[in-house]
Amino acid sequence: MPHIVIKPRKDVNEYIMWSTVNDSPASKVMTRDEVFYHLMESQNGMKVNIHDRLDRADASGLSVVYDRRLKWDTEEFVRIETIDRYITGWVKFENLGRLADAIYHRNWTVVDDIVRRTTSDA
Repeated sequence: MPHIVIKPRKDVNEYIMWSTVNDSPASKVMTRDEVFYHLMESQNGMKVNIHDRLDRADASGLSVVYDRRLKWDTEEFVRIETIDRYITGWVKFENLGRLADAIYHRNWTVVDDIVRRTTSDA
């Protein structure tokens, strides 16, 4: 299943890939160009719908067609699973980029600051 492209902040060239299977970031923060090339590689060079996906993310914060409830000024449920962490909770949409980078860099202090937890670490 392809990942969703999320643009957490409306006026910032900041995008992340989001896993709908894991309910968590699937990339670190990237620019629009980096996401374009990432998607080109994952689609074996096919440009099909990449521009449309990025345009939808620019318009609402989210690249999906079918469900537009998640957008700027909302919260998103996250489930973060690593070898030593299991965290579930809520994150403000605008902080999803910070969350992606904090997970990528394993900065659990930042994760703890921005995730409103529903369960504790396992």
